[in-house]
Amino acid sequence: MEQIKRETGARLLMVAYKSGGTIVQDLTGGHLPVWLSFWSIIGPHVKSGKLRALAVAAPQRLEAVPDLPTFAEAGVPNIEGFAWQGIFVPAGTPQAIVAKLHTEIARAINSPEIRNNLIETGAIVGGNSPEEFAAMIRADQEKWRRLAGEVSLAQQ
Repeated sequence: MEQIKRETGARLLMVAYKSGGTIVQDLTGGHLPVWLSFWSIIGPHVKSGKLRALAVAAPQRLEAVPDLPTFAEAGVPNIEGFAWQGIFVPAGTPQAIVAKLHTEIARAINSPEIRNNLIETGAIVGGNSPEEFAAMIRADQEKWRRLAGEVSLAQQ
């Protein structure tokens, strides 16, 4: 939401909630004007007509909702913040074990049943190499560290 505020100049009051369920209730009840969330949480409410999705904050459209544009496609650039998940092993794990785990996990993730299940939840199915994943994590850490610093300075 801080990216949206920065890119659009929107004046939004940040409200802390203890649970996503309460946020959905307030959003569908008209007590909140906007919320940024995961498709797995809001998708059923969009499908039922209770909520309207405006854009996705991912680098590409979601296969689960191909008609939903990215923020960039909707005319608001520089809004990208999607959650990712990965498998981690202890530092020092032998490369042969890392390679075998990667091969087997990628095979499982790309099986039709698992892949389709992930896509329906709004996931962008990856399977990049361990080195690419490590580079993505470093880039994400720097991006969010920079944004947090900008927000902190703006609030002083």
